[in-house]
Amino acid sequence: WPKGQIGGLRRRVGFEVGLSWEGGQLTEATIRSLRGEACRVKSFTTPGGLEVYRRGRRHKSTGKGGVAEFPTGPGEVYTLRPKQEEV
Repeated sequence: WPKGQIGGLRRRVGFEVGLSWEGGQLTEATIRSLRGEACRVKSFTTPGGLEVYRRGRRHKSTGKGGVAEFPTGPGEVYTLRPKQEEV
């Protein structure tokens, strides 16, 4: 599907995931941490990497090549978006 969204996906390691995409590319992902474990996400459609937000503010993350790694807190929701190219 060229455009869509899905939510409520659960990972056994303690995360609930939602995804939105357009033109076959990720536009946004939401991750709710159920246990407060560290999170590592690999996106194959965003080679420039992902920016992580918590409560509307940038959240510290590491990683490169489409990978984002970041600490989480139980019950917290994180939003991931493709990094915008710097001009």
